[in-house]
Amino acid sequence: MYLKKGIIMASIIGLLLAGCTRSETDGDKASPNESANQRIVQNVKEAGQGSLTKENISIAGVHIGDTQDEVKRVLGDPSSTQNGGGGSPDMWWIYDELDMSISFYRSGESDDARGVDSIIVSSGSKMRTQNNIGVGSTRNEAIEAYPDAVQGQPQNNGAYTMWITGTSENEGYFYPALILNLTDDKVTDLELTTFLIDPNIEN
Repeated sequence: MYLKKGIIMASIIGLLLAGCTRSETDGDKASPNESANQRIVQNVKEAGQGSLTKENISIAGVHIGDTQDEVKRVLGDPSSTQNGGGGSPDMWWIYDELDMSISFYRSGESDDARGVDSIIVSSGSKMRTQNNIGVGSTRNEAIEAYPDAVQGQPQNNGAYTMWITGTSENEGYFYPALILNLTDDKVTDLELTTFLIDPNIEN
């Protein structure tokens, strides 16, 4: 945050006079509205182009576009599979022990599965991105790992979303995109996605 020197000094003096101290934990915590450098947007389309590519972002060693064989080499066999769901023909691999789900792109339920187009990490998971961001990571840690992150409007319950978008574009969506959901400035769950766009198309 860029503040004038006089304001900083006044704040310090005020705290000293009041006999107040702040712990390192409180000092490291920033509220959703305190970062002058982070852009706040209404939705992910408004976020625009970011820096992520299939090569520089992964979760648990799995990249967007990876085949089923490649995922199996990294994570082993899934606990279960699911066809489609939510109006999508994608095939889902569910890893119960990892609290993580992986979706493979399909244009139709009778078609062969293509590359990974979504990785969802739920609240109990210990899986992390290659920049070491996962459930429990703080807002500051996420911004340090992904400086071009943008933020959605915070809700009354302290929840908000951060988006880190990609370099490829389709119908106004820039992908791959990392979506971080936070409550009280800590990540509660996350998703790496192409927004149901074929991960193997060339832009």
